[in-house]
Amino acid sequence: MTFQPILPLGGLPGWAFLNRTLARQQAAFAASAPVQRATDYFRANIGKATSAESLVSDRRLLEVALGAFGLDADIDARAFIRKVLEGGTADERALSSRLGDKRYARLAAAFGYGDPVPPDDPRRYADDIMARIARREIDAAAIGQDDILREALDLTPALDGILATTTGTRTRWLVLMDDPSLRRSFETVLDLPANLDHLDINSRLAAFMDAARSAFGTDDLADLASGPGADALTHRFLLRAQAAATGGTADPATTDDFAEEIIARFVARQFEAAVGEQDNDLRLALNLQPALAELLETTTGDNARWFALMGNPPLRSLFETALGLPTGFGRLDIDRQLDAFKEFSRAAFGTDDLADLASGPGAAALTRRFLVRAQAAAFSTAQNPAATALALLSSAPPVHWPGIYGGR
Repeated sequence: MTFQPILPLGGLPGWAFLNRTLARQQAAFAASAPVQRATDYFRANIGKATSAESLVSDRRLLEVALGAFGLDADIDARAFIRKVLEGGTADERALSSRLGDKRYARLAAAFGYGDPVPPDDPRRYADDIMARIARREIDAAAIGQDDILREALDLTPALDGILATTTGTRTRWLVLMDDPSLRRSFETVLDLPANLDHLDINSRLAAFMDAARSAFGTDDLADLASGPGADALTHRFLLRAQAAATGGTADPATTDDFAEEIIARFVARQFEAAVGEQDNDLRLALNLQPALAELLETTTGDNARWFALMGNPPLRSLFETALGLPTGFGRLDIDRQLDAFKEFSRAAFGTDDLADLASGPGAAALTRRFLVRAQAAAFSTAQNPAATALALLSSAPPVHWPGIYGGR
């Protein structure tokens, strides 16, 4: 990303400036050309990623998916990410469940490729039909008993007929719209209402073509008549027709809400990364409240939440600095680390309940303490003892840690 946030200062003054200008800077970042290209592509193509394999095979989709969860560094670890996604989160033996960094579990849960699908879920129906088509197991009896299947299998032959007898993208769409059965099928595929007749013909045509570009990344019917485009068209019809028939929900990875949720996360995390290219301390401070809020939402129990924090590298780094934990602390037994985090938190903030530090005065105190100590450490590295002493005096006094430096 080429956008450069305006950060004239570091530490607490820089944090105050960033907060005052945050909305404007985030809006400018979201509107920048690289971000627009990435998010437009994701919005147009995520519906085609019906499996973990198809997602990791498309680098541009994967960049947004990983970037939304702060996992950009894994962009080249496609086999690993595929295993995370296919394992899901329902089974405690799944890879994402065994990893200490729960960002992987949130990624797997968001895309849902590996988690069990209820028997009546439209995704199970659509996936099963596509598998049977691939294995050439669809016979006349099956088609005769399933109106949705029959309509799905009619799509590409109907498109072939249009392509063979007409030329020009607009002309082909007009012919499609003039066929009541095919038009109805495409209204289902494209999530269009059935009452577009009040619009003039050009407006109706624009609605179909715009929806096709949004769903498939193209408005050329030739792209949907064979190959991957035809598979995506058939799967999307099966999914939406079955959802309409049963009152179920279409695959979240093919809905606008899902795409916008991932895009919002991606923009937020990438803005933090852009800040981090200039000042990593401010990046960690920006990440604090959303990361803690997500941790609290997905984890229950005080100890479980601390363990989740300890497995989240950005959060852990911020807390270690804010609490003044010593170098090499991470090599200790995990239970001693837990005890130390909680002891130091109680000494510094009067609480070891992470909910108290996730927002409001607790979050403000935590952020201030982190930035002061981080700046003090930077001054120390620059061999400025006077500045280091001044910065440390402005934060809470150091905490005694008997569990490490002496008996318990």
